[in-house]
Amino acid sequence: MPAILKKKGFTLVELMLAAMILIVVLVALLGGYFLAFNLNETAKNLTISTYSVEQKLEEIRGYNFNLIFNDYNNTMFRADNATLIAGNPIQIVFTPNLDTAGSVSVDNSDDNLLKITVTMCWRQQGGRIIGEDNGQGGGIPLNGILDGAEDANNNNIMDSPVQVVTLMANR
Repeated sequence: MPAILKKKGFTLVELMLAAMILIVVLVALLGGYFLAFNLNETAKNLTISTYSVEQKLEEIRGYNFNLIFNDYNNTMFRADNATLIAGNPIQIVFTPNLDTAGSVSVDNSDDNLLKITVTMCWRQQGGRIIGEDNGQGGGIPLNGILDGAEDANNNNIMDSPVQVVTLMANR
């Protein structure tokens, strides 16, 4: 009576199926990695932009109330990038970030109360511009001015995820 041989190992179909499952899992993990990298950059840019908007508001707050409209309405500013310089002591140098554009809009319809809107737009690493100063409809991107068809909601104020609106009273 011949001995029955038991085959050990995997068939070609089983190996191909396992390889396909492995490829799908690796592609999903790689996609998650790129998403996390993009979210990290967005969070960094949000932090820089928020800090710059807060700095501009503090600058305006310390300014003469009667001159705010004339000196700040429809003005543009850039966010600052911080660079650490080694030494004793360590120095922090702020340089303008040309991939950002902030704007200030002042509504002076009330003589004793100003409505101040400070907005910051920026360019992500992949080239996508966050905010309305994006060059749509022939406008110039990141110039601090709504031109072309950039004002999507027609409110005459540059909108962005980093936008602070405050009221300032004459004291």
